[in-house]
Amino acid sequence: MQISVRKLSQIVVFIDFMLIQISFSIKYKASIGKEIVDEIKSSQDLWTPMNPVDNPLKQSDYTGLFGLQSRAPSLFFNNYYKPPSGGVEPIPKNYDARKIYKQCQHPVVNQFKCAACWAFSISTVVSERFCIETKDPPPNATYNFTSVVLSKQHMISCVYPKQFGCVSGVIDTAFQFMEKQGIVSEDCFPYSSQLGPNQTIETCKNKCINLNDPFTRYRCKPGTSKVAKGDDDIRSMLLKKGSVFITFDVYQDFLNYGKGYFKHTTGDLLGYHAVKLVGWGYDWFRDITYYICQNSWGTEWGQRGFFNIVVGDSNSSQYGYTCDPLI
Repeated sequence: MQISVRKLSQIVVFIDFMLIQISFSIKYKASIGKEIVDEIKSSQDLWTPMNPVDNPLKQSDYTGLFGLQSRAPSLFFNNYYKPPSGGVEPIPKNYDARKIYKQCQHPVVNQFKCAACWAFSISTVVSERFCIETKDPPPNATYNFTSVVLSKQHMISCVYPKQFGCVSGVIDTAFQFMEKQGIVSEDCFPYSSQLGPNQTIETCKNKCINLNDPFTRYRCKPGTSKVAKGDDDIRSMLLKKGSVFITFDVYQDFLNYGKGYFKHTTGDLLGYHAVKLVGWGYDWFRDITYYICQNSWGTEWGQRGFFNIVVGDSNSSQYGYTCDPLI
């Protein structure tokens, strides 16, 4: 039996991912609690951990909080973002897309025990890209303003659910699905995988939950799914596109984040995560540049679901992703 290079690459990445998960399952119980919080407080003053009693993750199965098989794109996803001709445009010290595109922002959601951060990040970013690209249509436009919240469940149920589902995901494969098939709205195919791998993933559908609603798919324009490599290109991409998600390493201490500028302090690597990049800021007093991110762990975690992370920490400035909507 012959195995293609692409398939072999996916198998190797999956094995590496599962080894991390097995290691994680042995030690995750120590990820939240007084011991690690005290260590974080005594080791640095950039960020403040949550009180373990108030941490909404304390009863969670933490393996369901992140599910990327890899932060990086595979060898087959080589469509890299290039800043506008003439070089990288001047990057401001501070930028917040929430203030620029107020009407296109979507609220913080909660993936609960389903390790599908990839589906949450892509659906959120593409939803906002549709809004940004259509918010000011010219008089002769052939399209209308499109404000839609796209379905996370559609991706979870239809993008190799037996291999990925609520266990893991591959960014390239998800973007291929967005370009070739697309996903429907949240109202059409609502999220139902809160219990994660402990429940049966809902089957892929071709009709809305309300049979009277049209089963309208929203797609990425073919060939426009791009990856930005490095901080300068990631920030340039956000300035130009308005909505981007990044990937980074999650260590045990991150689960305890409360406020401030997160910087890895203690604990082991638990896995890889994807979150929406909202913007960045610069702390003149501390001489620190940080990313502002929107997580998918609910509003009781962090700063009402958001967090700041020092640029580059936990490999947060290596890769950013987005696509152009097919209007």
